[in-house]
Amino acid sequence: MKFVDYYSILGVSRDASTNEIRKRYRELAQEFHYDKLRNKFDNGEISKEKFDSINDYFKEMTAAYTVLINSKDRLEYDKLYDKNQRIEEEKRRKKEESKKEESKKDKRDTEVYDGGFFYDLKKSYKDIKKEERKSPSFIKRHQNLDDYFYDNYYFDNMSTGTNIMFQTGRGIVHVSGEFLYNIYKLKYITKDSIPKYIIRNRRLAALLVAGVITVNGIGLLNNNDNVVEESNAVSNNDIVEVKNEIPETITLTRYYTIKGGDTLSRIAEDSGTSQSKLQSLNNISQPSYIRAGEEIIIPYTISNDDLSYYTYSVEFDRNVSLNEFARKYDTDSDTLIKLNEEAIINDHGVYVVLSDSLNVPNFISKEELNKKIQRQF
Repeated sequence: MKFVDYYSILGVSRDASTNEIRKRYRELAQEFHYDKLRNKFDNGEISKEKFDSINDYFKEMTAAYTVLINSKDRLEYDKLYDKNQRIEEEKRRKKEESKKEESKKDKRDTEVYDGGFFYDLKKSYKDIKKEERKSPSFIKRHQNLDDYFYDNYYFDNMSTGTNIMFQTGRGIVHVSGEFLYNIYKLKYITKDSIPKYIIRNRRLAALLVAGVITVNGIGLLNNNDNVVEESNAVSNNDIVEVKNEIPETITLTRYYTIKGGDTLSRIAEDSGTSQSKLQSLNNISQPSYIRAGEEIIIPYTISNDDLSYYTYSVEFDRNVSLNEFARKYDTDSDTLIKLNEEAIINDHGVYVVLSDSLNVPNFISKEELNKKIQRQF
């Protein structure tokens, strides 16, 4: 809800006394009383628009007076007032910082990105992303493949062996479909510039590189096995466990404003974290002391398999900084960078957004996640 400045509505200062507030309200009430305005409207002295506007102001003025004349209500309101002042001051500070960053960025764009391969790469990325938004997304393509495969080959009461074969075939269809889709884009080799062609076929290049690495890795393992058999000199203590360096989970940061009726344990349960972790992260000594209106940080640790349920794509607003854009979606810039590794680059300590759209977090509860997964299957 947007904060309303009652002091400005009545035209009094923050430290105005009760008598000053009462006196000012009486002056305004006499000037903008409904009966007085109604007579002017009936006589044609003021328009309907002005009559409605002044009448709305009279209602706001009355609401402001009702709060500020009551010492208890005014004390509670002043706490919100002071908090809003701090928020507005922080917004002004960030806006000034954003302007300075934009000024530096514009200068670098002029000096470094004016022409050349990097500039073409950046422009090509935007063009390709626009084209890709017009065609089915990666998730939509594979949902269509899944629907087709289930409609034609799935049946109830499958045996364990049949189900294994079904799931294996399903995986082959997905991999083959994506490979053929990317192979199809090779036809643009005579139409695209070199930077644009690289961007358009970036996923295929990644697949080929992964394939080469895999084949070479298998070859190295076979060679190592041969050496072991010939020398018979390797003991069990020399075997090194190869760990998968690809993280299986990602942590997204959420800024959440506590609502009436919230409890720390319920918030922890909905976000899939622990109450003790929330207490530690937000310096909360007693979980029962949280108040409505306070902002806390919630970490969402999500598996890669579930990540698509927690994100969606929006258009990036280039009139604000990355931090301000992130706060619109209750998160921080680090989370946006994790979700948009290809679209956000670090250039000399400043993050540059290459794409017109970014993936942003969709913070849903565990209950909502389970419902979405059930609907899919």
